[in-house]
Amino acid sequence: MKLEPAPLPEREPRGVSLVRPRQLILPATLLATVAAGFALMYYPPEIVLAAVMALLLGVVLLSRPFVGLLILLGIMVVQPGELELALAALHIERIAAAMVILATAYELRQKRTAVFFIGHPLLTAMYLFLLVLCLSMLGSVWLGGTSATIQAYVRTLAYCLIIINLVRSPQRLATLMRFFMLLHTYLAFQTLKGYYAGEIVLAQGISRAVGKTSFGGDPNTLAATLIAAIPIFFLGFRVERSWGWRVVWGASMLACLWTVVLTGSRSGILGVLLLAVLLWIMSPRKLVTLMAALALLGVVWLAMPQQYKTRYLTIKNKELDESSQGRIEAWKAGIQMYLDRPLLGVGAGNFSPAHAMQAKEFEGKNWLQAHSLYIQLIAELGTLGALAFLYFLFRMFQNCARLIRKFPVHRRDSDYRGVVARSALIACLALMLVGIFGHNLYRITWYLMAGLLIVVDRAQEA
Repeated sequence: MKLEPAPLPEREPRGVSLVRPRQLILPATLLATVAAGFALMYYPPEIVLAAVMALLLGVVLLSRPFVGLLILLGIMVVQPGELELALAALHIERIAAAMVILATAYELRQKRTAVFFIGHPLLTAMYLFLLVLCLSMLGSVWLGGTSATIQAYVRTLAYCLIIINLVRSPQRLATLMRFFMLLHTYLAFQTLKGYYAGEIVLAQGISRAVGKTSFGGDPNTLAATLIAAIPIFFLGFRVERSWGWRVVWGASMLACLWTVVLTGSRSGILGVLLLAVLLWIMSPRKLVTLMAALALLGVVWLAMPQQYKTRYLTIKNKELDESSQGRIEAWKAGIQMYLDRPLLGVGAGNFSPAHAMQAKEFEGKNWLQAHSLYIQLIAELGTLGALAFLYFLFRMFQNCARLIRKFPVHRRDSDYRGVVARSALIACLALMLVGIFGHNLYRITWYLMAGLLIVVDRAQEA
């Protein structure tokens, strides 16, 4: 009996370019040279250099949509317009996003693949939340703040849709997750570099690490962002085949953990403890994981400067410090906002101006933030917003549970589908805990995790 050779697995089809790079090299070089020559007569050299780089970057964005996606995510985290104010006028992120969207649409058309933007319960939940954000304009106390919040959420949705449509295989998902972790590694190390160079915030009697750009944000926001990424480092360490990647993820996880400590965020430390418990529950080697976690937490506590130990020990104090009293005041104000406008709240992104209106003072000291996800939710979006967000969380947990059963995590198989499913669950639970004391309702992490879950649901083997 003659045995037929087994068919080789089909390779993932190569990306379709809107334009071929070779076709653009010569015209792009000529155009950049001529334009730079004229521009130098009227603009500073750094602006001209940035424009030339943007032109060359556009070639990459149009010719390789998936690479363009990675560049776009890098721009989102690095925020070059905030690091160098001269670049802000170029609106790099908006232009890059438009190019990637255009290239993605063309690639899907050439492959005769429909754009995926409806049909998944998680996407439906995100659209429903967007609808409530728009409806909140009806009772908004400041339309400008609500409009800016809606625009930011729409931008987040656009990122999610690009990811969903470009990442259609486990191989691309692995590449995306490695890049995602590298970006958080950059965020942690840049924060640590700034902290030890004296770029700190003095608050609550301690020196607090803070993000260098709006993506990192204030100490509490920075802590929440890094806490949500730590599970991916931990599980990514498990599935990676390469020792190089494993060393990088181990070092990056420690850098993220130490950065959270230096933020001085008490909710961040509670989030770290929750992470340790959840990762121990999910670990197949519970005794080893428990011993490693206790040893790591012990070393971190011993290495922690005394000012942070004192700060974190106040968690168990019955007497409220100034920070806690401010939170209580903000929570009472938020509950009153909800009672005054129970259906749609004071408008998305409007807690601070609404609190100032309550106090009838606009000089700054009464522009308090909600300091709680749950107070922020009911105060800004009312009952409809609470129901929409609860529906989003329900769909998140439902998909996490289903995908965790479907995709186990095996040592060194480089399959990140199980990693994403478990990390999304842990991250959401951590954000919910941190959200008791932090207003992270519109944090991009929630919705990017949802987009990645949809990718896991749809990714096909190559």
